[in-house]
Amino acid sequence: MGDRGSTNIEMAILFPIFVVMLLLGVQIALVFYGRTVALAAAQQGAAAEAAYGAPDGAGHAQASAYLTRMGDVLTDWEVTITPVTEGAPEPTGVRVTVTGRSLGWLGMQFEVSQTAYSPVQRFTTESDS
Repeated sequence: MGDRGSTNIEMAILFPIFVVMLLLGVQIALVFYGRTVALAAAQQGAAAEAAYGAPDGAGHAQASAYLTRMGDVLTDWEVTITPVTEGAPEPTGVRVTVTGRSLGWLGMQFEVSQTAYSPVQRFTTESDS
């Protein structure tokens, strides 16, 4: 007779813990999804910027178009393109960084930042190597 109702009390104590753990798992998944989208945008931007004969701003346009297509996965995003010279007179590579805020529960948003690098495509001859 002394154990009657103990299951209800246990569930009343454990249920909020399970709900918090479930919401925390969803939040972690949303942050990683935001990181994946930022990395994909950075990679597309780097590839477009480093393409042979690419016009100025091609990488920024490509990354911005990708982020726009993805909707609200990242908010307040920013695309930064940095040429990498490595001691050469002209850029030998390009680094694209995408930063933004991921989706979140109850107004929680986390800053995400991903960077991609791509060597600049250029025409070379046998004597250049």
